[in-house]
Amino acid sequence: KRQWGFLPSIPQGAVLHESDVLVVFYSSGEVVALDRKSRVIESETYSDSVRTVVTSGSVGFATDGHTIWKFDVAEGFGSRRKFAFVHNYEIALGGNAEKLLVRIPNRVLIFDAMTGEIERECETGPGLPQMAVDFEGKQLAHLTAGGLDVRGMDGSVLGSIQSEEFPISVHRSYAMESFIIGMRSGSVYSVPWNQ
Repeated sequence: KRQWGFLPSIPQGAVLHESDVLVVFYSSGEVVALDRKSRVIESETYSDSVRTVVTSGSVGFATDGHTIWKFDVAEGFGSRRKFAFVHNYEIALGGNAEKLLVRIPNRVLIFDAMTGEIERECETGPGLPQMAVDFEGKQLAHLTAGGLDVRGMDGSVLGSIQSEEFPISVHRSYAMESFIIGMRSGSVYSVPWNQ
């Protein structure tokens, strides 16, 4: 006997407002605001299904993998406007929300977050489309087929790490001021930035 089960709506991203309100974006397009006791304050459903959300101060960006929207964090997702239409895997903010980095197949696009103009394209080659930006917004780390490249915002390669273990994720860490790389084997490595 077979039984089927699925989650009709999966949390895809969240933003914590200054007033301790957590806004959660669901795969169904629902956006829910919760107070500290997890009570629903507000709930709206949009036709746009957000997959990734990034914020810095009052500026927010969200994407469904095709369209990128810019919104005012205080006003909420309802204030969104189309920023760009580009097939993407991941987005990140850099340089005090002055730059929006967009991971696309084999490249990273660096947008001016105010004008929406593409300032630079970095060829990344094959590899899982994961990236992270340091907290000062000066360095970008992205996976390659056999490791990780760290770049300056001008696109120059500052360092490269190659590994026989296959890298599957990269994140940034406040506590260690480094990029954290996860490997298929289960190993985790820390790569300090600003070196």
